[in-house]
Amino acid sequence: MVLILLDGSVKTPIRVVDLVVPFRASYGTLAIGLGTLSFEILVLVAVTGWLRRQIHPSAWRWIHRLSYLACGMIFLHALLGGSDFSAPEVSSIAWSVAAVLTVLTVARLLWGRLSAEGRDLQRGRPNP
Repeated sequence: MVLILLDGSVKTPIRVVDLVVPFRASYGTLAIGLGTLSFEILVLVAVTGWLRRQIHPSAWRWIHRLSYLACGMIFLHALLGGSDFSAPEVSSIAWSVAAVLTVLTVARLLWGRLSAEGRDLQRGRPNP
C-alpha cells in the first residue's frame, strides 16, 4: 500500500483516502474502487480467520465466502486498471487463474462440499 502512495509514474497520485474509501479516486474510479473493496474484504477475511474461535461458525463461514467475491473483484481491478495486463505473460496468467477459479466455484455451487465418504476415500480409508 505504501508503494501505491509513493508511485511517481501516475499523473494523478493516489491519496490515502483513496486506499480506504472506495470509488473516490479522481481517475480510474471503478478500477481503483474495486481494488480498494477487494483489499478490505481480504483484510476482513484474514482478521476473522485469526478470530475464528470468537465468531459464530455460520458468521465466519459467510464472511469467508466473501473471498470468492474478492477474487472476482481483483480480476476486474486488474482488467480495468492494470497497464501490465497488456503484457502477454501477465494476461495469460490472470486469465488462467480466472478460468480455474471459475470452474472450481461452479463445481462447488453445483455439487457442494465433498461428502464424508469421499473424504475417507481420498485419505485411503474405505468407509465400513
